Amino acid sequence: MRTLALSLLIAAGCAHAAPLETHASHGSLVFRIRAAPLANLAYQLDCLSGTVACTQSLFHDLWKATWTPADDGALAVWRSVRRRYRSSFDLADRTRLSYGSRVRTASLLSESIDEYLRWLDVLVLPGDRAKLHITLDQFWPRFSTWWTAHGRETVAAPLQRFTALLADPQVANRFEQIAHFYQPALGPQTEVTFDLIARPASSSEGMHAETNDDHLVIEVGAGDSIESRLPVAAHELCHFFYASRPAAAAATLKDRFAASPDPLATIASDLMDESLATLFGNVFVGRVVAPEETARRIAQANGLYNDRNIDRTAKALVDHVDTLVASTVDDDAFFSAYLHAIHVGLGDAPAPSAYLREFLLGHSPTMQAASERFTRETKAQSVYSSVLTTPAAATEVTHNPRFTVVALMAAADLTASEVYMKSLDPALFENVRAELGRGAPFVVAIPRPPHGMVFVLVADDPASMDHLVDALLARKDALHGVMRP
Repeated sequence: MRTLALSLLIAAGCAHAAPLETHASHGSLVFRIRAAPLANLAYQLDCLSGTVACTQSLFHDLWKATWTPADDGALAVWRSVRRRYRSSFDLADRTRLSYGSRVRTASLLSESIDEYLRWLDVLVLPGDRAKLHITLDQFWPRFSTWWTAHGRETVAAPLQRFTALLADPQVANRFEQIAHFYQPALGPQTEVTFDLIARPASSSEGMHAETNDDHLVIEVGAGDSIESRLPVAAHELCHFFYASRPAAAAATLKDRFAASPDPLATIASDLMDESLATLFGNVFVGRVVAPEETARRIAQANGLYNDRNIDRTAKALVDHVDTLVASTVDDDAFFSAYLHAIHVGLGDAPAPSAYLREFLLGHSPTMQAASERFTRETKAQSVYSSVLTTPAAATEVTHNPRFTVVALMAAADLTASEVYMKSLDPALFENVRAELGRGAPFVVAIPRPPHGMVFVLVADDPASMDHLVDALLARKDALHGVMRP
C-alpha cells in the first residue's frame, strides 16, 4: 500500500506575498502543489502579451480598469523579450529541449522578483534581464494589491482540495498505472510541481493548462470544481511522463513510425503525445474523480480536447483504455492498436489540419506576418520556418523529405519561388502557375510520400492569405488538388 504524507506549508516572509504550498508523495513521485505570487504575475504578463495560450479575455478584464498607456509600452517590451527566448532545439541524443520552457520555469521557481532576476542572469542577455525587471516593477504594485485582496484567496481552497484528491488511493493507483505505461526514466523522489494560477471568476468551462519541464501549470478560479480540474492536471502529468522517457526508447519508437508503410504513420507519431494524455488524463483519471462529466465529454464533439484530430483519436481508444494501460507504449500491441485508432478516428484520408503538428513552413517576404499567424492557428508542436525565395529554403525541404511542407506565397512572388517549388516536385511550379492564371487565392495540395503532404497557398495580399488559411484549417475532409475558398 502506498503512503501519502500531506503537509501544508506557508513559506517564510510576508504572509500575503508568500507562496501557498502543499506536498503529497507516493512511490517515486513527490508532488508539490503551489500557488506563488511571482509565478502568477509572470503568467498574467505572458498571457496578456500573447506569449502563451491562456484565457486571455479574463485577465484583460482584470487589468482594464487601471490600464495606462505606460502599461502598453511595458507589455510590448515584455512581449518582445519573451519571444526572443521561445526556441526549441535537439540535443546530441535527439532529446528536444525547449529553451522557452526553461525561461518560463524560472518564474515558477521564484518566490520574489529578486530571485527571478537571479535566474534571468543565467538564462537571458543582461539587457533583456533589465527590460523584464522594468516591466515587473511597472505591474507589481497593482498586482500585489489584487493578490492580497483576491488572488491568494482564489487559490487557497482549490489548493487544499487538489491535495486531498491526490491523496485518494484510486487516483494514486491510476497515476501509477499511467507511469507504468509510459516507462519514464524517473529517479527516486522525483519532484513534480503543480503550479496553480488564480483565474478571475468566469461562467465559462474553458481553462488552460500546460507543461513546463517538471512544472505543470493549471488555471483555477474561485468556485471551480477541482474534481473537474484534476483530469486536466493528470493530462499535463502524462506529458511529463512522455517527455521523461529514456532518449533511446523515444528515438526507437519515433523511428518505428517513420519506417512504417502505413500512410498515416507520421500523423500518428505527431498526435501521440497529446492524444494519449487526453486518453489517460481526461478519461482514465476523469472516470474516477468526475465520472458523469467525463461521460458527457466523451459524447460531445471536441468534448475531450478542443482539436478535432486529437479528440477523435483519443475517443477511438476509449474502449481499449484498460487494456492499453496494462501494457506499455513500447509494446507491439500498443503500436498496432494506436495506428488502427488513427484510421478509425480520422479516416483513411485525413483533413489538412491532421498533417500540421510538425512541418516545414516557407513564406515569401510579404507573407511574414501571415506565416506567423498560420503557426499560431495550427497550434503546432514544431514549425521550421524559412523565406522560400532564398536558396536555403530549397535546401531545407530537400534535406527533410519526410516532413509535410506548407508554402505561403504572394502571387507576385511566383517566379522567385520556382527553385523552391521544383525542389518539392518538378511539376509543382507549372501546376501553380497554371492555376494562377485563373486568379488567386487558392491552395494546391499534393502528396509528399511516404507520409506527408505539400500545401501551397497563393494569395494577392496578407489579408486574403489569412482568409485562405482559415478556409484550409477549417476543412474537414481530405484535400488533393486545388481548393478555392
